[in-house]
Amino acid sequence: MRIPTLLLVLLMAQVGWKSDQKLPRPPDVSEAMVDSMAGAYYEAKLRCYPALATRKGVPGYDGRLSTYSQRSTFGLLARVRNAGNRLVTLDEDSLSMGKWVEYKALLADMASQRFLLEDLEVWRSRPTIYVDACVDGIALLCLAQIGRGQSIDPSPRLAAVPTVIKHARRNLTDPSEFHCRVAADRLGDLIRMLENLRTRVSSAAIDSALIDQTVVSLRSFGDFIDSLALSASTRFTLGYDEFLLLMDTRNMISDLPEDIRAYAKGVLDRTNEELAGYESGDLVAGGHLGIEDIEDWAARARDFIEMKDLVSLPGKEVGSADELGFSELPDFAAGVYKHVLYIPPAPDAPEAGRAIIYVPPEVREPGATAGGIITSEAFPGRHLQAYYSAVSPSPVRRMNTDIFAANGWALYSQELMAREGFGGEEAIRDALLRKRFYAAGTIAAMNILLGEFTVQAAADFMVNETGVSEAYARELAVQYALEPELPMSYIIGERQINRIRDEIESIQGEEFDLKGFHDSLLTSGRLPLYLLRNNLVSGSVGRR
Repeated sequence: MRIPTLLLVLLMAQVGWKSDQKLPRPPDVSEAMVDSMAGAYYEAKLRCYPALATRKGVPGYDGRLSTYSQRSTFGLLARVRNAGNRLVTLDEDSLSMGKWVEYKALLADMASQRFLLEDLEVWRSRPTIYVDACVDGIALLCLAQIGRGQSIDPSPRLAAVPTVIKHARRNLTDPSEFHCRVAADRLGDLIRMLENLRTRVSSAAIDSALIDQTVVSLRSFGDFIDSLALSASTRFTLGYDEFLLLMDTRNMISDLPEDIRAYAKGVLDRTNEELAGYESGDLVAGGHLGIEDIEDWAARARDFIEMKDLVSLPGKEVGSADELGFSELPDFAAGVYKHVLYIPPAPDAPEAGRAIIYVPPEVREPGATAGGIITSEAFPGRHLQAYYSAVSPSPVRRMNTDIFAANGWALYSQELMAREGFGGEEAIRDALLRKRFYAAGTIAAMNILLGEFTVQAAADFMVNETGVSEAYARELAVQYALEPELPMSYIIGERQINRIRDEIESIQGEEFDLKGFHDSLLTSGRLPLYLLRNNLVSGSVGRR
């Protein structure tokens, strides 16, 4: 069982969480309390982040946007404090290992919300979160409606945009110049998306007048952001200690940035050494991917997984919740999403019952071929992982998505299938290209965090190390400055999965079952991998 770090203890103390009095309760009562408190907490979280509900396929939030009003922000923080005060009175030893894992994951999720909203006060310092609330809220709703065969009608969320802007004007008191510039660029993407929605999409439900009013409001908001930039601070990344605290609290990652960078350098060197056996002409990034080609690779991947007995697959009944469809990302959304996008099935629309993977017209990431996208994003990749999480009876396992678990599994899945023989030598090359891409991205992100790279230097590094275009490298560098944990989540997450696999294989010896390991990992949910390691290793030796 992980001993809480000093940082997490300090966090809990600051929000009033006390653990000195453990109230004895029967195990079934304690476990029911974890589920009950988790349900209440995630309901409050979805009210604050309704786009998250769209991402999770949870109905009932289509008319809301994240406003970051002081009422909603402090309301969520109050829920965190109240739930935390109750949860830490539980005697952890009364919980089964599986429920203990959920308990710890729930506390970590709540502590990270407190850190972001109360300590970092992102709602005061980051104009990007207000723009992203509008982008994700509107675009994801439209894409979900398309996937469900419904008419596109973003009107309820369009009507909420002025409220988001109103609270942004009230709240933004300490932004950085960098965040202001990024927010202004994203605002331009959002305006173009709305204009494309009005002119390129045929839907009787689209209110053109409302879109025009929204665009006027957004342009005015853009002027406000530009004015903020004139007197904003020059700081643009998380501080070193803030990064450590966020990673430890939210993802239970305790590696230092220097150590992460050193590991990434080793991965980069090893992949480059193996890639040296391929002709340079083979190492071209991206290109256009046809949906028919992707669907063909999906069918082949399922057959290969069953033949090799690598992981359990759900049934293939037409219309069932595990069915997966593919679609090219519509023109109106291509400006705001430049990557593969996953939309889950809607629980309230069983007749649709399809998860959708939207693929951008042009893929710019090295190694993201049709076969690479299928193995990392579909089978046995993130779709399968998301499916098993969605059918879990536990609210924590349904709602919690740790990016190290999700992205690590995507990278692990692609290389697993390639090494097992799916797609031949080209598939191994593609898996290595993606691993090299994320290793280089990790180095770039850590160097920005450590103050050793400017954004431009990070972009130049990505061009030199991965061969991506200068325009794409610039976008990546900006993203890494804002979210340094993103590229590292792939290679560090994959490393954690391989370590868990090696540990269980060492314990079980000849009795080790690769399919059983994969099934246990997937059905455990997308919780922080440190916690899943405890669960899986304990299960492998028959403990608790």
